Amino acid sequence: MKNFKLNLKKKLNRKGFTLAELLVVVAILGILVAISVPLFSSRMEAAKKSTDEANVRAAKAAAAAILLSDTSIKEAKTYYYDADKGTLETSNTNIKAYGQSTTEDASAGNSVPSGKILKVTITPSVASSGSATADNSSIVMEWAPARSTSG
Repeated sequence: MKNFKLNLKKKLNRKGFTLAELLVVVAILGILVAISVPLFSSRMEAAKKSTDEANVRAAKAAAAAILLSDTSIKEAKTYYYDADKGTLETSNTNIKAYGQSTTEDASAGNSVPSGKILKVTITPSVASSGSATADNSSIVMEWAPARSTSG
């Protein structure tokens, strides 16, 4: 009887987990991952779309600043928005593609911006005196392919 009690104490004091306990934990973790992955991926797409919308607003603000400050613009002019610098450039050469969203974006020409850059066309309204006015001017935004000269 003394040996039996000694063996029982050894078994009760043994540290670790049984195989069944480990399988239950792995199953619970698997269920949690299966639930969280779709939620995470939809949030990532929403974040990418928000980033693209913010770039559209920033490019439009930069274009408006050019339209209001440069009175020498007499005809439509095309610029490309460089999101890294936050500036409008006259050429799309060496502007890194920053469009991320893979869904339609109604605010920027209904195109999928993934891997593209913003093309901004400023069309001033010219008064009878020949100078540009902001009254009927327009700023058109669209996503265009990026072009690089590496190679």
